[in-house]
Amino acid sequence: MQQQWHLMKGNVLLGRLTGGRVDQPFYIYDFKREPAFDDYEPLFAAELRSLNKDDMNAWVRDYQRIENLGLTLVAPDGAAIVSEFILHVDNREAWFRIA
Repeated sequence: MQQQWHLMKGNVLLGRLTGGRVDQPFYIYDFKREPAFDDYEPLFAAELRSLNKDDMNAWVRDYQRIENLGLTLVAPDGAAIVSEFILHVDNREAWFRIA
């Protein structure tokens, strides 16, 4: 797996995921947010709250809002692009699994 990913919305960089370790089925990274992430942070916070409450109905609704953004994970060199994934962001940590 890549050691670094860029979280993108179109051509806008939202954050950088670096490091990378595995806790199957998730890949866990340090997350460095970019200023553009601020617009989307409330969606990720709501998604994480519903996940932590183990409220799967709310989580599906909350995560659908994130999926509707059309985000991608892109390798810095552009060699890999992932468009179907589940991503959680909690402050300086992000973890994802490929859907």
